[in-house]
Amino acid sequence: MIIKSTGEKTTIDGIQMEFQMAPDTEAPSEMLIWFSDLNALCAAEDATHTFHNILTLRGAVVRDPHSWAKYLTESIDRYGSKVEVVFAQHHWPTWGNGNILKFLTYQRGLTADQLDAAQVTLTGTAKQLTALAVYGPDPEALVNTGVVIDGDTTALDMLASLLDLGDPNFNIVTP
Repeated sequence: MIIKSTGEKTTIDGIQMEFQMAPDTEAPSEMLIWFSDLNALCAAEDATHTFHNILTLRGAVVRDPHSWAKYLTESIDRYGSKVEVVFAQHHWPTWGNGNILKFLTYQRGLTADQLDAAQVTLTGTAKQLTALAVYGPDPEALVNTGVVIDGDTTALDMLASLLDLGDPNFNIVTP
C-alpha cells in the first residue's frame, strides 16, 4: 500500500488507521497515524517531549518550523476533539484529551515561534556549521570558516552557555 494523501485509511490485522501526511517536518517524507478505534494518535516525531532539531549538526535537511506547525494544527483540527493518547517514536505517551491538546498546542507554538524569535541566524553548510561545535559561538572564528552571521551577535553568548565545546584535538578511536 502506498499512502499518497491525508485521510487515506486502511485496516491492518483488524486495526483501523488513518494517515495524515506531514511532509518537510521532521523528515522530507513524514506521516502521522490516527488509530480511530483506540482514539490514539501516533505523532511520529512531529510532537515529542523534547525540543526537536530544526537544524541538526549531523547534516540532515533543515526543517521548516512553519510547515511543522501547520501539520500540528491540522492534527489538532482533525483529531483534537477525540484523542485520548498521543505517542511518538522514542518518547513516552501523553494521556487525557486536555493534556494532549496542551501538549500539541505547546509543540506547535514552539516550532512556529522558533524562527520568528531568533535574535541571530547562522547560515552555512553542514561542514561550516560544525565549526560551532569546535570553536563555540565565537563570531570571528565562525566568520573565518565561512558561516554568515545575521542579527545580534551578543545572542551567541546565550548559546555559549548551553554548549559543551568540542576538543579539536580529540583523538577519535576507530574500531
